[in-house]
Amino acid sequence: MTEDSHVRRIKRMLWALIGLSIFIPLVVNLFLGWGVVNQQEQKGVLIEQEKTFNEDVSNINEKIRTGIFEIERLLEASERTKPIEGIKAIRGLDVAINALPTNDNAELQQLKNSLKEQSKKLLGVLFKAADWRGRNDRIFEDIGRDVTLNDVRGQLTKIQVLINAVIGKLRLDMVLSLKEYERGRKGRNSKHAVDAIISEHKNLLSRNVGNLLTELADLQRLVEVLSGEKDYDRLSDIKDNRLKPSLERLERAVRSINLGANVNSDLDNELALLKVKLLGTEYLGEVTSKRDIGVSLYSVMYDYLGLQVRNKELRDELGTILVTLDQDWVSFVNTTRKLHELSVVKSDENLSKTWITVSLISFWGGLIFLIVIWLIFKAVSKQVDTLGHLRRQAEAANQSKDNFLASMSHELRTPLNAIIGFSEIMKMQAFGPLGNDKYIEYCQDIKRSGAHLLDIINDILDVSAIEAGSFKINEGEFVFETTLNEAELMVKLQATEKDVKLCSEVKYERLVLFADERLVRQVIMNLLVNAVKFTPNGGTICIRDSFQENGDYHLVIIDTGIGMDEEGMETALTPFGMVRSAYDDNTKGTGLGLPLAKRMMEIHNGTIEIKSELGQGTEVTLIFPSERVRG
Repeated sequence: MTEDSHVRRIKRMLWALIGLSIFIPLVVNLFLGWGVVNQQEQKGVLIEQEKTFNEDVSNINEKIRTGIFEIERLLEASERTKPIEGIKAIRGLDVAINALPTNDNAELQQLKNSLKEQSKKLLGVLFKAADWRGRNDRIFEDIGRDVTLNDVRGQLTKIQVLINAVIGKLRLDMVLSLKEYERGRKGRNSKHAVDAIISEHKNLLSRNVGNLLTELADLQRLVEVLSGEKDYDRLSDIKDNRLKPSLERLERAVRSINLGANVNSDLDNELALLKVKLLGTEYLGEVTSKRDIGVSLYSVMYDYLGLQVRNKELRDELGTILVTLDQDWVSFVNTTRKLHELSVVKSDENLSKTWITVSLISFWGGLIFLIVIWLIFKAVSKQVDTLGHLRRQAEAANQSKDNFLASMSHELRTPLNAIIGFSEIMKMQAFGPLGNDKYIEYCQDIKRSGAHLLDIINDILDVSAIEAGSFKINEGEFVFETTLNEAELMVKLQATEKDVKLCSEVKYERLVLFADERLVRQVIMNLLVNAVKFTPNGGTICIRDSFQENGDYHLVIIDTGIGMDEEGMETALTPFGMVRSAYDDNTKGTGLGLPLAKRMMEIHNGTIEIKSELGQGTEVTLIFPSERVRG
């Protein structure tokens, strides 16, 4: 039985093995798969429900946090905010709560209803906080900038300036009047009487003025106490028991000094205006001037402290709602997760039973499968042993061939060299004329044929030696231009006979390479011979070179020949491969030139690149690595 038949049998067995390895598990899985798939689908639904519920939990937690945050920002006077974000969050919370599944569970439905109620209460607190914020912003601006307080302070200052001016004028008038009285009465007794009157008038004026200024200073102090008060419940006490009595004492002190009808009227009007600015519009009837009074300091403080009390009430209400909301929400989440865990446990129990059944059937199926595999493996092993025996026979035959070619190299080359040498001597008629010109022509043919046969044998032996790994090269440094010129000379005659133009555009003429000069020459010559052979009459062959950025040296041979397609290039690189063409009647060769050149370049760590298009010519690039370039 041949090796191919054994290979075919092994392939059939391997395909049978592959078929069984697919068929048996497929049957088992199709037989029991529906049960597993059904359980997996149920578990997948539970997992998806859990994922959706977790997303709902995160969404509701986020909306609760956002709603609370926005309410707290509204209740914080220093924060700048608007209620729209909080409204969106809490209304979104209500929608999310309505969408929560209860799965017909009474406890969950009760908790859900409680959550909806707390959500509505939370929205109500938000609207209350927004209303509080609107009123507080107006009062807070007045408090922060001391608008009303400064107005009251200004009114007190105005009254004090007016009193000081009038008292100063009265003192001046009294002094002038007394001096005039002294000049009219020169007697000693009258002078004592005048001094007594002046002393008594001074004491009276000083006592009344002192009381007036004391009451004014006390009122100023009470204004500062009112503006700094923090206790809402103490405002009424400050108003009724301290501010009103102080204002009344100030009025009595003003009336106790006769300052003139006009002055007393002005002071009464300014004091009435102070009452309005300090205590409110209930004293507006006492003001005779028509001016924009505005709000009173007491009403500002009353509203401000009242709003602070309202702020605390709203915060307490929010805290109560949050406690209930948090308790109900935690209970809802925990109950839902417990029910889900029970469903998962039940699904896992059903799935475990299914897997036990599948495992038992798979075990027996796997056992049968292993027996079949063992039988097939036994047969395959037998075929593999046979193939190994055939491979060893083939390797021995190949080794015998290599040994034969190596041993025959001398026996083949020696007679061929003798034939070539003797034909050359006969052609030169070194030992006398041959007698007929026809003999000279025959000698020429004998020499040419012998040289051609020697080249073929050398190529075959070189290929065999390279494949066997016994090919030896003689490396050294040499001037590349000399080697290139020698290769060109060897094909120049053949190119001239075909009227093929051979041009050289080599730029690096003094280039030195480290390689086997003979092999490099043979590579270039093989490529040039192929280029001449497959270039029609009148064509052109051009040689160029270049250096790459990585230091590699490229030698490019371009011809205008018949070219090759992809299949032709693959054939040309195969030993003894012959490319069929329109010119094959005029071409000769063994098909070893290009494969041999490729292997010789690989020995030097180089490569050959071929670019060709059918009917457009061929471009062959020899790439010498940078380590082969010496300068």
